[in-house]
Amino acid sequence: ADVPGNYPLNTNGNMYYCTILGENEFCRKVCKVHGVKYGYCFNSHCWCEYLEAKDVSVWNAAKNYCKNPVGK
Repeated sequence: ADVPGNYPLNTNGNMYYCTILGENEFCRKVCKVHGVKYGYCFNSHCWCEYLEAKDVSVWNAAKNYCKNPVGK
C-alpha cells in the first residue's frame, strides 16, 4: 500500500538532501519539524509520510506548529 506524503522544503524552498537511503535520523527530524511523525531518505531527498501540502514549506510548518507566539 502506498502511503501518501510529500518532499518537505527547507527555508530556501529546496528539498532536503540526504545520503543514507531508507531509515535516516536527519529525515525523521526534518519530518517532525514539518509536523509529521515519520519520514525517510528516498532518491537522495527526505520524504515525509502523511505530510500535507500545507506543511511542505518549512515556513508554513513553523507557523502551524511552532509554539513561539512571535509573528502570529
